[in-house]
Amino acid sequence: MSLRTSLDRLRRSKTLQRRTIFLALVFVLVFGYSVSSMRKAGAWSVVIGEQVVATVDNRPQFEQQMQALLQDLEAELGRPVQLGGQITFRRAVAGVTAVAATDLAEELREKLPLVTTATSIVVEGQPVAACDTRAEAEHAVALVMERHQAQLVKRSGVEVLNCEFREEISFEECEVPLSEIREPSEAALILERGSDKVVEHKVQKGESLWAIASKTSISVTDLRLANPQIKGDLIRVGDTLNLVVPDPYLTLVSKEVYTYRQAIGFTTQLQTDSSRWPWERVITQAGRNGQKEIVVEISRVNGEEVSRKLLSETLLSNPVTQIVVQGTKVVPDRGTGRLVWPVVGKITSPFGMRNRVLHTGIDIAAPTGTPVLAADNGMVSISQSSLGGYGQVIFIDHGGGSLITVYAHLSKRLVSVGTVVEKGQVIGHVGSTGRSTGPHLHFETRVNGTPVNPLQFYPST
Repeated sequence: MSLRTSLDRLRRSKTLQRRTIFLALVFVLVFGYSVSSMRKAGAWSVVIGEQVVATVDNRPQFEQQMQALLQDLEAELGRPVQLGGQITFRRAVAGVTAVAATDLAEELREKLPLVTTATSIVVEGQPVAACDTRAEAEHAVALVMERHQAQLVKRSGVEVLNCEFREEISFEECEVPLSEIREPSEAALILERGSDKVVEHKVQKGESLWAIASKTSISVTDLRLANPQIKGDLIRVGDTLNLVVPDPYLTLVSKEVYTYRQAIGFTTQLQTDSSRWPWERVITQAGRNGQKEIVVEISRVNGEEVSRKLLSETLLSNPVTQIVVQGTKVVPDRGTGRLVWPVVGKITSPFGMRNRVLHTGIDIAAPTGTPVLAADNGMVSISQSSLGGYGQVIFIDHGGGSLITVYAHLSKRLVSVGTVVEKGQVIGHVGSTGRSTGPHLHFETRVNGTPVNPLQFYPST
């Protein structure tokens, strides 16, 4: 073999080796890219912490959607927005339906733990609410104060001396979940409502579930849920009930000066006049309340009064005594003691208990307009057009108040107070005035002021 032939063969061998190496490198690069693409394509579970928040069909597209969301939120809020936890990706379990990554843009806001920088309202070292800015957080606290102060000055005559929160309040800028940022008005409600606490209530005499719920501003349903031992509506005096009540984060203590006027009640002086009949009672001097000005200092906790101190008491006007003159003139003993029937008719309702109420006389049925007679000699002590359930009524005193007869439900009265009447004299007409179911005469006899059965005066009846 010639030298040229040997050199040609060597040159061809090296060229073949270079081609083989190049093809191998191309294969490795293509294979590696394909494997990488295969790893990124397909269904992926998006995991934050240990929780799967989504299953997507394309990991790169999901990451793009997530970055776009963070950028949009940052532009909207004007501050950095970050994920509140580390995201990892796992191959989805076979059979799990994946959502197109491009369809998740709106859902990401709800599913991802997004945090941003905000201002927390810290009460006694505990963050309880967060607002967008410190100014808004301070405004939320101010709203709580304003509401309390508005309640304090609802009454006239109140001067608030001081009003402050018992707890230490501070404001801290920190990372806060996006979902927990509140408007000032919402943050104020959180501060006022606080958390729930359970207090015990001993059932008192006369209390019911409804009464307890109404007094404590808890619904009956919530009261039952907090006390599953209650069966039906049955509670007993001494039972212990759990009451779930608000426990505000802030306690507002206040002190006020309250100036008000208080009436001083007048007294009544009774005088007697022997020239007037017993049924004559006259006010000769009208009573009038006096008045005093009282100044007190009131301490409150969350609006509830806890103590009161008297500062001053000034008399503005004295009360005026009311003077009443009562007649004591003795009615002459005109009665004979032997009564005549005031009207002829059937007794439809006797003296005695009727529907658990004492019927103080007898009812005698008679047509409207039937004459009513005085049962005995006497003097008219009452003659009124309307007296309670009696309607038109006449009282006749037959002597010193020892015996009085009553004639009720009349349609017409023919005698007035002070008229001296004779036994059997027509004094009025039967009617159905007052509480009456039909025309009749309600007839009573009273001995020393006490109703007795009229039939005892008619032994032959």
